[in-house]
Amino acid sequence: AQLQKKVPCRLCATSNQFCMKHLLIKTVLALAAVAMLAGLFLLRSDLRFSPDRIDDAEGAPRSVVRVYFNNTRLDPEVSCYKVFPVIRQLPEGEDPYVYSIRQLLSGPTSVEKAEMYWTSLNDGTRLRSLLVDEGVAYVDFDKRLGFEVGGSCRVGAIRAQITETLKQFEGIKDVVISIEEETEEILQP
Repeated sequence: AQLQKKVPCRLCATSNQFCMKHLLIKTVLALAAVAMLAGLFLLRSDLRFSPDRIDDAEGAPRSVVRVYFNNTRLDPEVSCYKVFPVIRQLPEGEDPYVYSIRQLLSGPTSVEKAEMYWTSLNDGTRLRSLLVDEGVAYVDFDKRLGFEVGGSCRVGAIRAQITETLKQFEGIKDVVISIEEETEEILQP
């Protein structure tokens, strides 16, 4: 028979190597860490919201919106329909729907471009109107949106950017895009 040497617990110096008290604490801490990581994942995966509030450098809460762009780093195959959010601060008193579309039309910032974000929308495109009625956002742009737009990939990317930017808001279930009030013959591949 082999002689087993008793090794004391490193935390409480008991003579039991597997001190049940500290084993239980370690297990609970490990499970809590897993639950916390799972919770963070679930929070990140749900991007539908009313304008979020974050704290600025002085600790004051600020409302933000998300604007969706293509990203070559996050989608190296450029699947056209995949768009990714960037956060923009919502100025006090601004309509969040209109502001988010105007931010989309302004394109990625220089910092965002360095992070490989890009837009499929034509420079100079202007928002004409935006109305939300019974869960549908009706958004109308000037003719610049459809200028020299061809190919199913680009058309899909444009639609995805606009649609996802508006669907972030609670209550918006669908988006109808129009150019100069025309919905049928626009953004064709």
